[in-house]
Amino acid sequence: MELPLLPGVYWFSDANDNVLYVGKAKILKNRVSSYAQLNRLNFRIRKMVSSATKIQWKVVSSELEALLVEAELIKTYQPEFNILLKDDKSSLYVAITNKTTISQVPTVITLRKQDISLALSRSQIAGKNIFGPFQSAYKVRQVLKAIRPVFQWCSSKRVGQPCFYSSISLCSGYCVQTFSLEKYEDSLHRLSLFLRGKTAEVRTLMLQKIQQYTDQLEYENAKDIHDQLQILNEILSPRSIRTRNLSLPQLQVGTRDELTHLRRFLSVQFHLPRQYMVHRIEGYDVSNLQGSDPYISMVTFIDGEKDAREYRVFRSRLAEKPNDVGMLKEALQRRQRHPEWGYPDLVLIDGGKGQLRAAHSVWSWKCPMISLAKDPDRCVLFKPDGTCTLIPLDTTSFGKMLQRVRDEAHRFAKKHHTRRRDASILDL
Repeated sequence: MELPLLPGVYWFSDANDNVLYVGKAKILKNRVSSYAQLNRLNFRIRKMVSSATKIQWKVVSSELEALLVEAELIKTYQPEFNILLKDDKSSLYVAITNKTTISQVPTVITLRKQDISLALSRSQIAGKNIFGPFQSAYKVRQVLKAIRPVFQWCSSKRVGQPCFYSSISLCSGYCVQTFSLEKYEDSLHRLSLFLRGKTAEVRTLMLQKIQQYTDQLEYENAKDIHDQLQILNEILSPRSIRTRNLSLPQLQVGTRDELTHLRRFLSVQFHLPRQYMVHRIEGYDVSNLQGSDPYISMVTFIDGEKDAREYRVFRSRLAEKPNDVGMLKEALQRRQRHPEWGYPDLVLIDGGKGQLRAAHSVWSWKCPMISLAKDPDRCVLFKPDGTCTLIPLDTTSFGKMLQRVRDEAHRFAKKHHTRRRDASILDL
């Protein structure tokens, strides 16, 4: 079988199926092919290759996943020729601590090989919750930094003592008793699977959790898990191999500034946390062709840039004569039946007070919702007391972004009408 040009993990075995050596590679084909050049191998590796009768490999999605799978295989098989990893006392391990008292908070720690026996004897950790060894302490710490927003473990030692990460929204909140022990243990279970390299199983569990919360109408909990899954997918994407800090793609300066101003605006108007992120904006527009053939378009902007892959269009199913308000309510109700599309951080409606009130009457998800009224463009906000407030649109900060979303929703709806009209001509 041809070796792939992809990241992965490989292992050599002898005639008795004893695993001799486990390694990882950014590009499997290049790494494994290098073992054929015996004259360039050191004595230990040359001896291993001479003893091996079989080589196997597993393709993974990223170098990060390869790091985790490699460590798990070394721990499982204790390969003879992984001398550096097996015997080096400076190798780093990751462990999830036990909850030995009612007030104790299970957390994630790193420790050296010589510290494991002491931690086990004190019941601080369990053998099943030790992951490694990892040869690079730097890579381990980078991985833990990258996945903290996904699994959000506490770093406090006792319940009631808020940890540092709880103040920057990188802790679940179990330490300050805003997060149940059951949910916290679920998150730690997914973390343990991730550290074993079982990333596909982690994704499946998170999708199941999203569906469970959605069925129970716990939309806020569903959105939290969905956002964490998006971060996990970004971390495990192949391009993350080359991004040292595993950050999101760079934005244009203008877009980034607009997002910053928009976040501040929403924080003030809707009393949201200052760190509230506006990652996904959805814009809706209602359009029809001479009173018939009504469409409601949904366009999506990710980090301030349109993402046509996330666009949707709803054809109204209303039996009575189409009306903008009724069609908008229908589309938003149908949208909320599809949490698998993702959860918006902001919903933008093309219309005035009537459209915004109608949208609020059927919208269950917790996110800001505003509309843009025309002539001139003004931002319409729905207040908790049921009143609507009109604010002049500031086109020097975030206003241009909202106009782009509104205009794109209108263009997308019009595009479907054009196709429909052309199809009718052809039918004649």
